[in-house]
Amino acid sequence: MKFLLLIQKLRQKAENSTQRRAKARFLFFVAGIASTLWFLIRVIPKPSRAVYPCMRVAAPIMSGFIIYLVTLTGSVMGLRKAREKFAKARYLPAFGFFLLALVSILAFGLKNSRVLEANTHNLFDISTETADAPIGVPQGYYPGRVVWVMDKDATNENCTNTSGDFWFEDKNTDQAVVSKMLSDGIRKMADTTSSAKAWDCLFKYFNLHHNKGAVGY
Repeated sequence: MKFLLLIQKLRQKAENSTQRRAKARFLFFVAGIASTLWFLIRVIPKPSRAVYPCMRVAAPIMSGFIIYLVTLTGSVMGLRKAREKFAKARYLPAFGFFLLALVSILAFGLKNSRVLEANTHNLFDISTETADAPIGVPQGYYPGRVVWVMDKDATNENCTNTSGDFWFEDKNTDQAVVSKMLSDGIRKMADTTSSAKAWDCLFKYFNLHHNKGAVGY
């Protein structure tokens, strides 16, 4: 009886292991295909995107998937062709195909494409970053400029929402403060002394770079 229970447990473990391997294989193919398509769709129109963080994540998954397909296909095809050539006594081509299969098998073994590793990077370690080295191509009236405006008086910090009002409604938001924040941000973005001039600069820049001439709103 104990022997039968042991056999049943071993069989169950084997089935669970097979299911896990099947799920891992399925996820590997899904991730590989998705990463390859994503990389090609994004990078082919604009090669500079290859240095983007999302592309750096997709690249090792894509390369591992491609290496897996190439080495697996090369080894299977090489062994099959080598067997066919040996059967026809064509030893030189047979040796060539066997060598191809051997190289593919060795490449697959040395480069385990199913284990994908990424380099760690401390986002808070500023020593690894260089000054004035933005990612991508800066855009805008002042290329790459980012404006941040903050005013604690814009909202009611003691809001309890007892009346069903949301935080963005009049009771909990000071519209005058919010309007001033928007004006300050726009003026800082365009480096002007008035909101009207700032909006005019931004719209003229946009229209000029969309073949509509240097016109405002």
